[in-house]
Amino acid sequence: MAKVNEGNLLQHFVECEAARQLIGPNSDKNLHVAFTHGMAPFEPAEDIARSHGDVLGKILISLQAPNGPQGGYPFAVLGAYQCVHASVAQYPNSAVLLRDGLGLTLHGVLCESQDAIATMLRAWFPGIAIQAGSWRTAARNGFLNPPPSLRVPWLFSMDPYTYHEVGAKDDGDLYKEDAGAIVTILEPYLKPTAAGMASIFCYSMDDCHSGLFEVFMRGIRDALNSRGNTVDAQFIRMPISPTKQHVAGLIARDACLLRGILKRWDEFWRGGEPS
Repeated sequence: MAKVNEGNLLQHFVECEAARQLIGPNSDKNLHVAFTHGMAPFEPAEDIARSHGDVLGKILISLQAPNGPQGGYPFAVLGAYQCVHASVAQYPNSAVLLRDGLGLTLHGVLCESQDAIATMLRAWFPGIAIQAGSWRTAARNGFLNPPPSLRVPWLFSMDPYTYHEVGAKDDGDLYKEDAGAIVTILEPYLKPTAAGMASIFCYSMDDCHSGLFEVFMRGIRDALNSRGNTVDAQFIRMPISPTKQHVAGLIARDACLLRGILKRWDEFWRGGEPS
């Protein structure tokens, strides 16, 4: 994962909102997760610590202020932030937000490239299998596959640094050549026995690279559909300058789920009243 910045707000908004909608009010709160890019349970938000002018910085400072808002948050991520005491000094990873912020029981898999952090994550999340190493290696050995009897909601999440049309390095970026591996991972998740969503987040891309990333995601959608599945793809662009944005690509069988998440993001980002 890149250094903590506003892109993490996009990622964690989408993950928390998807989990909230997938779990629903009457579930036993079990969620199967597959995270391809780990981070420590808490890390300093270095970028926003240097400048409190961005949206994420303002949110974290507001939530921790003595007279800040207390409870009743209309958006899942805000309540999760407060529950785990998220701050500029200690920003949580996805698993912390979902388990400790939303109160979910997590099962599944996570890849972390650094051995020391992988060891730390094993102690924090005994219900999640942790592999130290690259997600590409994990994909080849079947580590990222869902259990054959998956019956609970699931969330697959990738947050590489950025996207490239050319190249094929085993590093923290995403490449066009990774599409086949992602299709192979996702197809077993798309059985009708469990609802879920796949999300891929890429950061700080110009309009050209954002467009190419969206073409890449539509290619994954089309490849999955060509194999007899019926999935939709949607996108969220979070502008960070006149020429750059963070982008979330979302894939699911449930098109209403995707449209609902986009609607919620639009309400949040534009400051409108949530429905």
